[in-house]
Amino acid sequence: MKRLDLRGAGLTFAAPVAALLIAALLSSVALVISGIDPLFAFRRMFEYGTDRDSLVDILNRSSYYRIAA
Repeated sequence: MKRLDLRGAGLTFAAPVAALLIAALLSSVALVISGIDPLFAFRRMFEYGTDRDSLVDILNRSSYYRIAA
């Protein structure tokens, strides 16, 4: 039976979380410099990303359509 490596698992999750936090911080600084409230911008992004119509639009734009000849 293999033992669970908690330290390795912690590092596996810590790297993406740290990347998201750094990206949010840098984005917030850029928004503040341009005169936009970061909380408003992040709230609008969340609302857009959870709306059913926008999810369909995102999937349609990211999908490759192949027309059979």
